[in-house]
Amino acid sequence: MTAQTKGVDVLTGTEAQMVGMPMVLPVCTQHGQMVLQHHGTKEQEYCGIWYRCTRCGNSTLFPSADLRSDLDRAALARVGGAQ
Repeated sequence: MTAQTKGVDVLTGTEAQMVGMPMVLPVCTQHGQMVLQHHGTKEQEYCGIWYRCTRCGNSTLFPSADLRSDLDRAALARVGGAQ
């Protein structure tokens, strides 16, 4: 669930804590506040929460817990396979 702040979708504090996001939302260094990119597919939802600049396309991804877990598992498998 998102809230509207000055016409920009943002996550509530509780939602941000659930996905491990910082309380300060990302900003584009050139254009300011980024906007929440809504999920269009299950794959996008799996990746996490995505913010993007509507002017230049700069973006920031806060990975989902599922994605972080899968990446950690893959990294462990690579390290274990190298021994």
